[in-house]
Amino acid sequence: DGDVTRAEFLEFMLVAMNKIDEDLVDELREYFHRLDCNGSGVLNRQCLVHEARKKLRHPRRKLELAMYKQKLHEQAETADLRNRNRPLRAGIWEAVTSTMRRFSFIDSTILRDSEHEEFQNFDSMHSRSQAVPIA
Repeated sequence: DGDVTRAEFLEFMLVAMNKIDEDLVDELREYFHRLDCNGSGVLNRQCLVHEARKKLRHPRRKLELAMYKQKLHEQAETADLRNRNRPLRAGIWEAVTSTMRRFSFIDSTILRDSEHEEFQNFDSMHSRSQAVPIA
């Protein structure tokens, strides 16, 4: 019809500039036509699903997929364990500081010199008069 599509223009320019060779263009065209399950000249979801199902019929592909799923499962478990430990560590720190506050194990001079924000907050909120002596 005389019109040039964007794909045709890009293909021509890449070959003309020696960025790709004509053999690669032919291979890509062939691959596109294999993916085009209904011959419409357009790849849609149906065509891609059809191709994926065809590939899953091969035992090697099934094994690759199973290994990939196993790897994802292991990564998810590892990430889950890391996330579970974060609140636990914070909870332990809160329990320790709470116990220290309750029993006044920490001298106020140590609290002032401490770099830890929890200790600094404790020092400003509680004075020695609130300390409960341990018997």
